Amino acid sequence: MIRFDEFDKPTDDAWWEVVKKSVKNPDELHRMIHEKAGGLKLNSLYRKHSLHAIQPLSVPFTFHKPKIVQPVYIHKVVAANQAALKALQNGADTVLFTGPDLPTANEWAALMKDIHLDWFEPEFDLGESNTALFFHLLNEYQQLEVPNANRRGAIAFDPITHAWLTGNFEYSRDENFKVIGTMLDIAREQMPGYRLLHVNSYMLRDAGATAVQELACTLSHLTEYLDYFTNLGWNAGELFIKTQINAGIGEDYFTEIAKFRTLRYLLAKLAEAYQVPNSMVYVNAVTTRRNKTVYDIHNNVLRASSEAMAAIIGGCSGICIWPYSETFELPDEQAYRLSRNIPLILMHEAHLDAVADPAAGSYYLEVFSRKMADAAWSLFLEMEGKGGYIKVLEEGWIQEKILNEAANAEEAFRQGTQVLVGTNKYINKQEVKLGNAARPADNLFMKENRIIPVMQLKRLSEKLDEERMRMERQKEQKLN
Repeated sequence: MIRFDEFDKPTDDAWWEVVKKSVKNPDELHRMIHEKAGGLKLNSLYRKHSLHAIQPLSVPFTFHKPKIVQPVYIHKVVAANQAALKALQNGADTVLFTGPDLPTANEWAALMKDIHLDWFEPEFDLGESNTALFFHLLNEYQQLEVPNANRRGAIAFDPITHAWLTGNFEYSRDENFKVIGTMLDIAREQMPGYRLLHVNSYMLRDAGATAVQELACTLSHLTEYLDYFTNLGWNAGELFIKTQINAGIGEDYFTEIAKFRTLRYLLAKLAEAYQVPNSMVYVNAVTTRRNKTVYDIHNNVLRASSEAMAAIIGGCSGICIWPYSETFELPDEQAYRLSRNIPLILMHEAHLDAVADPAAGSYYLEVFSRKMADAAWSLFLEMEGKGGYIKVLEEGWIQEKILNEAANAEEAFRQGTQVLVGTNKYINKQEVKLGNAARPADNLFMKENRIIPVMQLKRLSEKLDEERMRMERQKEQKLN
């Protein structure tokens, strides 16, 4: 019988000597100590004793299967109805209905044909029509005689994100918060299972924020809600239950695993500050649009796959994957199917949901998570010291930090050090796409009388995609 304690334990120096001998180019040794976006420095070699110098995060996990959220665009209601039905019949746990406006009565009937609102927990994001949607849903549930306890779902009320996207609140900050407060009061009795307070931090990633910046802004954003509504008499524990965080999944695999673990830890830390025990906020993971492309478009499926893996391993409550072709067109049946089959495969075939916190014990990820948590908490406290999230947005302080990081990433993409396969490297020059690329913020418009400097959602390849399509159109016109 082999006893492992009989073998000598190699020292760190011994390991480094082995590494040096295995490297052909000595310059590559400099990469053994690398820096992640946001300034977090990490080694490529950690060992058990590396954890002695840190305090590994105590991540509050619950053993669960993440919900598969199928996004469905309601621009064409009949097609949206068919897409939603197929999603619910083929593995999706719920549907996120997204669009610019509340459908008319006839359009709503067509959208919900053969769909029962009490079958599942529907999610909605209709932008500035969300308030009208809330009262419409209330009426629908009453007409369908659905018991109050069975009225479950989410409506994406997020006036703060709306403000930095457009430059101002829909009405004013106080009026927006008062409207949400009225709906929270109504929902307490009549729609108790609805999550109405949203933190759409995934949009920060689409604007170029780092993982640390997203975490800090998420905490500060949530704190704005907690402070406002607890001052009105709401219990902080109830508010946590009414909250949904839509967190972005960036392109760096290990960064995102660490980020979702860290987010769980920091949310528990924030709940503790509000004297809320055992609070588990619903964290929905949303794939980034930042790294999605128009050309070699099926690479978007591969990108979404690694992103989904990171979110599930990191610990999410639900996962929403934007269809791979939405950069160019409204999704078809295949695009919708692939967006939900990615997490289905990861859970049913790879069994990534079979273990709570599978990353725990990885020396690299434990150190990474601790460094990320410390950096995000420090930035959060700095924002709170400056007056809170809305205040730093009004001053443009946090936007400047995010846009600096975004500019660095865009320059790396232009220089080719940040690669998007099929777009700025390994290009398929025979591929032709005539038309215009879609933008994530197509339905947004900038408000007059801006009180907040705006940040725009931008794909890294957006300018390159549009320039290539412009040249293709010119060539096509000459041929005709």
